[in-house]
Amino acid sequence: MGYQFQGVFTRQDPTGLGFDDRAYTIRDLRPGYPFWGIRVRDEDVAVDHAVLELIRAGLTSGLALNYSTWAGPLEHLAGFRVDAAKIVEASRFDAYEDSSDEDLSSLFVVQMTEYGLPPGEKGVFFPFERGFWGE
Repeated sequence: MGYQFQGVFTRQDPTGLGFDDRAYTIRDLRPGYPFWGIRVRDEDVAVDHAVLELIRAGLTSGLALNYSTWAGPLEHLAGFRVDAAKIVEASRFDAYEDSSDEDLSSLFVVQMTEYGLPPGEKGVFFPFERGFWGE
């Protein structure tokens, strides 16, 4: 069975933002990381659309990701940064399954590490472990 994540990681406490909390799941990643995670519950909603809704609700910064895997190797990874309540177009990245597993994994580690969310032991990123978001 595959695993998919669409959402945003932010240092901003999202619990006070004015968005429909039925559409998102919020998780505090502390003490592992000084971040909050906001997962888009509806997989049919494009991450860009969800992030624009979050920006309208008061989100000012974050790293948006669309991540999918099937039994280990990454199949797709895309994302962008949000800064000053705007999507930073120059920060966009996107890689599909035609990229090698190594390229996708490397892109994931680079993007997450640059944002301050390096994977933990054995390359594991605990917010992507099954059950973390209550799914």
